[in-house]
This record gives sequence, C-alpha cells and structure tokens, in this order.
Amino acid sequence: MGDVGGGLIARAWQTYLGEDSPAQAGASPLGTENKDNAHKPSEITLRKRPECKRRYLVESSCGHGNSFWWAKNCDSWKCEACTSWRLETEIKPEIRRAILWAKSRGETLKFITPTWKDTDLGAQPTPEGKQRRKLDRQHLVQHIRRDLGRFFEYARVPEQHKSGMFHEHWLAVADYLDEDQLQAQWMKHTRGSSFNVHVQAVALRCPNCWPGRGASTKEKNASRIVPLPDRRNKLGKVISWKGNCSNCGFTPDWHIPSWWDELANQAAEELSKYLVKTAQSGISGKLISRSKGWRDNCQDVEPEPLDGPSTGEPVVCESCDAVHGWHFVGPLLKLAKGFDDDALTARLVLDVDRVYSYGASGPCGCWTPSDKEGQQKTPPAELPAEFNTEWADMVQGNFINLAEHYN
Repeated sequence: MGDVGGGLIARAWQTYLGEDSPAQAGASPLGTENKDNAHKPSEITLRKRPECKRRYLVESSCGHGNSFWWAKNCDSWKCEACTSWRLETEIKPEIRRAILWAKSRGETLKFITPTWKDTDLGAQPTPEGKQRRKLDRQHLVQHIRRDLGRFFEYARVPEQHKSGMFHEHWLAVADYLDEDQLQAQWMKHTRGSSFNVHVQAVALRCPNCWPGRGASTKEKNASRIVPLPDRRNKLGKVISWKGNCSNCGFTPDWHIPSWWDELANQAAEELSKYLVKTAQSGISGKLISRSKGWRDNCQDVEPEPLDGPSTGEPVVCESCDAVHGWHFVGPLLKLAKGFDDDALTARLVLDVDRVYSYGASGPCGCWTPSDKEGQQKTPPAELPAEFNTEWADMVQGNFINLAEHYN
C-alpha cells in the first residue's frame, strides 16, 4: 500500500497546523486485519494505537458476581490520539471502499462542496442554520435522485470558517453530474444565495510534477490525475481505466491496486483536514454523516465495546443469563495519580490492561468464550502474592492498603 501508517495522520495534522508534510520514512511496524465484504478490501493495514490521554476507568459486572476493570478510550475527535487512530482505521478504509464501489460502477468518486453566503441562514452557526442546511441538502439530493434519476450516495463533513460561518464537504459515489446544472439547482434551493457548488473527481497527485501545497489552483489542477473509465475498451462487464498527468504525461498503471490505494489515501487526507479542523473548532455532535447506501457499502461498523456504552437494546449474556452491568469510574490517569479507593485499580489497569475480581463461583465465560469447540474459559488471573486467597473478597477499600507497593 502506498503511504500507509504515519503518512495520512501526519499530513492531516500538519495540514491543519499549516506546516509542511514530514518525511514518510521510519513508520512503525504494521499488522493486518482481514475483512469480508464484496466492496471492502481483503486486508486493512493497522498501526499500534496511540495512547489516549483521556481514557476512562470502567467497571463491568456479570450475573455470576464477577467484575473486571478496564480502560476505555475517549474516541473523541477532539483527542489527537483517538482522532489519528480513527482516521487511519475508519476513514481511510471507508474511502477506499467507496472508491472501489464507484469503480465497480464505472464512475469516479467525487468531491462536492456546497456553500452558502455569509448572509444566508444556511451559513449561520445556530440551530436554525443547521436545520436550514439539512433542508437545502435534502432538496438537492432529492433533485439528483428523483428529478435527474441519478445514483447518489454520500458522506459529508461540515467546515466552519474563522468567521464562524459554515459550508460542507461531500464525498459521493454518483453518476455523472453536470456542475453548471447542479449550480443552477443549488441556487434555487438556497434562495438565490449560493455562489458555488463545486464538483470535482477524486484525483491522484502526480508523483513526478506535483507543484506543492503553495502552488496556484491552476498549477495543481494541471498535475492532478483523474482515473477515467475507458468504455471504448470495455470487455464484457470489465471496464478498463485510463488517465494521465496533463502537465508531464505520467500515466499510472491502473491495473496495479497500489495506485487505487494511493488514490484512497490522498482522498482520506483531504477529508481528514476538514474533520480535524471541525473537531478542533469545538463543534460537538456527529462530525461525519452518511447516507444509508454509503453506510451499508462503505462503513465498517465495529462491534460494540466490551460491556461498554451501547446505543442498541440490552443484550442478555448467554453465559450468565443476565444483562452485564457497567459504569464509568472516572478519568483513568487522574485516578491513578490519586490516593482514593480507586487509585490502585487505576494503576493496575495501566500496568496490566484489565483487572479481574471473581466471586464465589470463580472464573466464568462471560468475557471470553466458554469451553466450546476446544476454547478455554477465562484463565485465572496472575495476581501479586499480597492478594492470595483474599482476592475473592477484595473490595476497593482494601486496594489502598497495597498502594505503597505501586508508588
């Protein structure tokens, strides 16, 4: 894969901070995670997760009377460590799936930027402005789908200017869209206030002659390489692809998957600039929204965290026949620096990741698979000698007595 690991994240934050992109050498070793979906890559490249400084200590309990304490990352777009991880493991793979989806339809993935004038309600940083943007967006999407009969699925990110006014950035898997026609329709939906709805195919920066971030738009456009479907050379349902640099003539071999990987990487970098900027501006709530078709085909929804917060219905555990309980104890690092009842637990979680407390029934299969198909139950915890047999009866109040051993 081209430009994996530190490249995407470093450039996203460097772009936000207004600095030059760092060299890509010296990235940390990578591992892989296999996926299984027709529109998803067979392999996603992962890095070791950066340490979140805003982790929470969480206590989970099951119907057997057992408990364990663990650390939950904040997963906030305001957290640099969690943002970098989510960009690398969520956004980039998602955009790669979108590119492959568009490619399978013989179309390019498109960047669309709808804007509002500062005087229009749609640009305002207010609840009324947010609702106005939603209605304008819905009207334009309905026009594309219903009136024009075009296929259109998208993800979007809002961007707030220094002035406080808003516009949006969309990535769309869509049929061909005439920019002038779309602009005229957008003017109608925005009460004649919009001055732009820009449509541009996702393109590759020419590795030979890219002029750099400080170049003019005209210079950059001359060094952009758009993969175009060559329908004249179509063999059955297989579409060949063409596209070269109009400035130097460089032509990627679009049969090589790594060029599509690099295209996805650069598109993710572009979208990540707006995600980072929006997150750092202090905006709360969902920062990236998706249409249903985009979610179903491009987003890789991770399973709910282990006994953590869930947006779905409570799930009854097959092992203990009960719904597991959990609660936030508090900020992990803050607790670990203190001397209250939870201090030692927090220190142990920092050291060994998870701390278990077993009741009279002993270890169970609630947090690891039970003994089925040769799988073992939760192994007994290797505890410091000081705990001995008192572990089953240990409560938070007893932990503080051992704090001096971990100071």
